[in-house]
Amino acid sequence: MWRVQLCLVVAAAAAAAAAEAGVASDVKYIKCEVCEHLVNALHAQVAALRKKADGLGEGKIDALIESVCKPEEEAGAWLRMIDLVEMSGGQFLRIVRQREDGPCGQECATVAMACSALLEEGWENELGEALYSAKKSAEQLREKACRSLSSSCSRAASELPKSRSRGPPFRAYTEEERAARGAPAAPGMLSRDELRYQLGLSGQAEPVPKPEPPRPGLGAALEALEHAAAFDLPFEPRSPAKRPASWVQGEK
Repeated sequence: MWRVQLCLVVAAAAAAAAAEAGVASDVKYIKCEVCEHLVNALHAQVAALRKKADGLGEGKIDALIESVCKPEEEAGAWLRMIDLVEMSGGQFLRIVRQREDGPCGQECATVAMACSALLEEGWENELGEALYSAKKSAEQLREKACRSLSSSCSRAASELPKSRSRGPPFRAYTEEERAARGAPAAPGMLSRDELRYQLGLSGQAEPVPKPEPPRPGLGAALEALEHAAAFDLPFEPRSPAKRPASWVQGEK
């Protein structure tokens, strides 16, 4: 029995790993669009860093380029918002940016693989210099990087083979997953603290329930049991209380 359970565990782990592994054969179909999204992401991040008081050095740009293809890094967060969509009846593979991010599954890993392949061509130094000089707009930098520094967009995209299976649908993080990661709520969603603020409850302490006194007419053991269950207390049965003699006489 334990061997069967072990085989099931190994199979489940292998399936999970396969779901998160990129598809190398898809890289050539998306390399051009990945290059454009990569440049867009870097251009936006460098512009944001430039506005900060501590300034922007070449070292910070190098660090961004080094981690921009890693979906687990902040610089590579854009990868978790990418969906690969089959267009024109499944003839072409296109990149569609989603409004929310999600777990990095097969398609995210494929885009990360294409991103790394682009930077391995050896033009990251020229890209870093162009980002540091800030002389080019995002559109101008895309044109230079993807059609001059790289040859990724020099040819039209190839058609997908008919034998290729469609990829999995994009899945955004659930609110529970987002909260567990410590990430901000998705666009249009309020966090718990924001909701309390909107309702005018910010700064108010949570009401603490008070134990109710024992109710007359119930046995002492039942009263103690209800009291313990309501407030998660250990149950300590009490001996029945003696009723006054006048009550006993009235019952006869």
